Amino acid sequence: MLRPMLLLLLACTTSGSSPDATSDTGFPTGQDPEPTLGSTTLSTEMTWTLDFDDDAEANGFEDCSYSRSYEGQQFVDRPWLCPACTVTYDGTAVMTEGYDDCYAQISSSGAERTENWGFTWNDDGGAGLVHRSGLENWALGELGEVQPVALDESFEMSWSSENELSDGGTMVLAATGTGTESASDVLLVDYDTPRQDPYACGWPTNNPGTLATDYSLSYGAVVPNARLEDACGELVDLWDFHGRYLVVDIAQPDCGPCKSMSAAAPAGLQAIADAGYAANALTVLGGGLATPYLEPDDSTFSGWLGAYGDGEPVLKDRGWGYAVFQPYWDDDFGYPTFAIVAPDMTVLSVEKGYGDATWAEILDTIAAHAAR
Repeated sequence: MLRPMLLLLLACTTSGSSPDATSDTGFPTGQDPEPTLGSTTLSTEMTWTLDFDDDAEANGFEDCSYSRSYEGQQFVDRPWLCPACTVTYDGTAVMTEGYDDCYAQISSSGAERTENWGFTWNDDGGAGLVHRSGLENWALGELGEVQPVALDESFEMSWSSENELSDGGTMVLAATGTGTESASDVLLVDYDTPRQDPYACGWPTNNPGTLATDYSLSYGAVVPNARLEDACGELVDLWDFHGRYLVVDIAQPDCGPCKSMSAAAPAGLQAIADAGYAANALTVLGGGLATPYLEPDDSTFSGWLGAYGDGEPVLKDRGWGYAVFQPYWDDDFGYPTFAIVAPDMTVLSVEKGYGDATWAEILDTIAAHAAR
């Protein structure tokens, strides 16, 4: 389930449950530089055991188990989903046993779904950590320790958690199984390499190649980087806007205040330019309030560009906005939420909601920084 959000004045919140859905827009076609990195695959076989307490059993729940197999390919283009991970995988998990007579007690999702897995491997060869998410582009959660082995050798995994049930009672969910990492012939793009070629949409290419991030959003720190698809079908590097003030606006297409902020952006940017400051407003658009971690579909993206594009970059989100901004606000998170970024890419301010004075306040923040 998505975490409960507080209703904000002139701000939108995420809603509903998180479906086991995947984006159908495909991977962005614009990739620069060329793929050069070697990669690995992951296979797992896991069994989950459900152990209900007396109160839950009195409500009709029964102890049982179910199993899934998983096949995944390493990815490196969304490090914000697990900053602590050494390696991350994107793939499909398929229920092999216990779907109807066990899993259906706790979920209505299908027997096949997208999952992301990750591992933190230590240089000293000590115990690592396993991470996992059952939703595409959703931040991976740490589950437990795992002992490292060589490629093509099987390693064991286990973890457990206690969960309160909405119908009353508790359930202990315990997982045990094995995994194997193997070499893959798929080459990946090195996203730490600054772009060399011009953008078809005309954006600057000013990434200095010296910036670093831990993907934690905080005042004075470098804004976490991402490469996300623009209207020209290319992956745009946020750090390419180095040297200019940047308003990074995290928006959802069904959020009214988000639309109001974007509609007011041209006038707000003109006021910033009239004051003598070079700035861009970069909109990161998600799949909607119910699925903020997915890309917008092509029709929604085109509609937003037609209504609010106005020459400024609009990028398709891939979980970056929610993974980076939600932890900053925690339960007070809402849309729009935005960061004001200095020319050196450090964060000057993080704000949420939209009002008539928002763009004037953004100008004040920029002017105060420039006057230091």
